Amino acid sequence: MKSHKSKTSPGTTAIVQQLGAQIPWKHNCLLLDPVKDADTREFYIRKTVEHGWSRSVLVHQLDTELHRRQGKAPTNFQLTLANQLKANAIAIARLPMCAFRVLVRI
Repeated sequence: MKSHKSKTSPGTTAIVQQLGAQIPWKHNCLLLDPVKDADTREFYIRKTVEHGWSRSVLVHQLDTELHRRQGKAPTNFQLTLANQLKANAIAIARLPMCAFRVLVRI
């Protein structure tokens, strides 16, 4: 479980549980074997905690390599928007759906 340790500065103590302790054991088992890179494993643990993924959702996200495809949806913003709007539109498109819903309500 050493690879699941949260990164804290020397001399400080973590107030929250380590990442691996924040998800169910079976979720950890799903991540330990197929995901060799510690940063990628941390990405999936954080997303699981953030979104409350079930095991089947986690398996689907692993199979479709969410860590590689997130934020890379094709858009036509470069061709159709004015220069001043391109950056804002791209930033909004990369937000998770729950954040987008908050923005729309404002």
